[in-house]
Amino acid sequence: MKIIDNLAQKLYLGVSKIPGAGVGLFTGKEVLSGIPVCEYKGEILDVEEVMENGESRPVNTALERLGQKYNYTLAMGFDKPAALYSIGWASANTREKKLIDAQPSLTTEPTGLGGYANDILGWQERMKPEWAEEKKQREENVKTMDGLKENNKLDIKAGYNVTYWSHPTDVVIYLIAIRDIKAGEEIYVNYGDAYWTPFLKVMTEKAAKERTEENLDELKETNEPKEKTENG
Repeated sequence: MKIIDNLAQKLYLGVSKIPGAGVGLFTGKEVLSGIPVCEYKGEILDVEEVMENGESRPVNTALERLGQKYNYTLAMGFDKPAALYSIGWASANTREKKLIDAQPSLTTEPTGLGGYANDILGWQERMKPEWAEEKKQREENVKTMDGLKENNKLDIKAGYNVTYWSHPTDVVIYLIAIRDIKAGEEIYVNYGDAYWTPFLKVMTEKAAKERTEENLDELKETNEPKEKTENG
């Protein structure tokens, strides 16, 4: 694996401040709001929708290819492979679409540092009722430019300091600061709910199974015959 990031200055990898997140991305210098921090760089895959065996179902060839690469996610309990290090890019004036995959150990192309930025809101936070309400507001906000600015404010409030920005014509995605970032801060970017959906599904099913087992244990204890007393 080779890391080539033409934008990054004084960025470094370290232990993330998010418990259990592993490696995190940090900046060694101040970055002002609106300045690109690093690039989300990796293997670029063409998104082509083809007909499978003459059927009407369109097949995204890039996702099919990534599905083979990310088969290891099935061991995490996912019902299908989840491309955890990929992000979509679309041209602003053509129908061209690409996927950029930055999986550190499985991508043969040089990667940037953007794939190492963590999401400060994991699946636990996204299961809370207050996030469901905020999610609805965010979905409404994306319909207007002013709404997108409001989403940036919500991201800052949540703890994020960068956002993804796609170049309109070149297959390039940057992580751009949405507020001034101090030297030594960890870089946090919102992956979006789609990223966390497989985790939410697995953990919800696990929690339901544990509740069922607890209920069965309680029922078993209730139905067990009580020991006779000395005079019984």
